[in-house]
Amino acid sequence: RGVSPALCGTKSELRAVVERRMKSDKQHQRDSGDRTQEVLVHIARYRLTLIPVVWRILFKGVRKNAVVKVLGRMEKAGLIQRLPLVHPQVYFILTSKTARRFGRSQHWSQPPGPQALPVDVATLYFCTGGTSRHERLSEQEIRSMFPWLPGNSRQDVFCRPCSGDTGVLEWIRPDLGGPGHHMVRKCHRRLQTWMADSAFASAADAERFRIVFLAPTVG
Repeated sequence: RGVSPALCGTKSELRAVVERRMKSDKQHQRDSGDRTQEVLVHIARYRLTLIPVVWRILFKGVRKNAVVKVLGRMEKAGLIQRLPLVHPQVYFILTSKTARRFGRSQHWSQPPGPQALPVDVATLYFCTGGTSRHERLSEQEIRSMFPWLPGNSRQDVFCRPCSGDTGVLEWIRPDLGGPGHHMVRKCHRRLQTWMADSAFASAADAERFRIVFLAPTVG
């Protein structure tokens, strides 16, 4: 009574059951490790992430509750931090030690400011939520792939398409609620400065640079 039928066979049968379970446990550990690494790489690229985004792009076919558990274990392990967004939503960023591991500066492990947060969230959804994927670029990637870009502000966010025109640099300009003409004037002033650089001007003429304006939608 109370004994699993799987444990009522011969020694060889019992050994086979144990080996199958051990193999299954090891595979589960490998899968969990791979998923953890994928989440960390994802956050390291986009600075932050949200549960619905992780669920959609990294955990297809998995229940949302399982995603929450994985992120919870990563938080307890000191790999990521949970921060409030708009109740009851939360977002996740790297911890200090994980940011160092991925070569990110320490400000990457600190909560974004009131202007940086909506920019980061808008960029995340632009890159991962549309019909075509884009990737946010690090400062090192920008210097390596787009050396013609003149010096830019630390607050500037740049992306590129993941397929098709991957050699196009995208300057992300989210609408933060101010007058539209104010944003246009700021972009125009910056472009005038950049266009004075012959390398940038050549890249712009070759359509290797574009501005992406992100505006909120209802629904």
